[in-house]
Amino acid sequence: MLDSLLEKYGVKKFAKFAKYFSIFASLYFMLCAVTERAYKLGLIDIHLKLIPNENGIISSLLNPNYWVELISQVFFAIAIFNCATLFEKISTGEKFTNSMVIQLEAIGSNLFFGFIAAAFIQPFLIDLFRGVFHCCRIGFDNQNLLAGVMGALLFTIGKIGQKLRVELDEIV
Repeated sequence: MLDSLLEKYGVKKFAKFAKYFSIFASLYFMLCAVTERAYKLGLIDIHLKLIPNENGIISSLLNPNYWVELISQVFFAIAIFNCATLFEKISTGEKFTNSMVIQLEAIGSNLFFGFIAAAFIQPFLIDLFRGVFHCCRIGFDNQNLLAGVMGALLFTIGKIGQKLRVELDEIV
């Protein structure tokens, strides 16, 4: 399906669409992450209406678990936003340059750090703030594993691309 879209509209037009889609996805991703955390804290109901809270909204937002659970989401949103930057370079017709390689590395590292945060750091900090210590609680799930593997892959491709670019520049 993507091949037919690329043939019909061309790489530049598709990349321009993908840039705007990535920006929208990044903003939507963070909005969903914030509202999901607010729902879990009991600040809003299923229809996104504020619920009167006896502790007050500010004290609920001061709950460290609210912020800890957003750590990985921030990395993932930055990775999506970095995709928009890369798509912008492609849509303008820029050749495969070091700036594109740097964007690949940034996307990969943010995805991988998001995985590390979701799988290891967040479970540890949540237990720490609750006063419960589980020595080996790990937050593996399919999405986090996929993000980690794809992040490592993109980072590695970026490093290989950087080496190839240096070799190409030495030849020319």
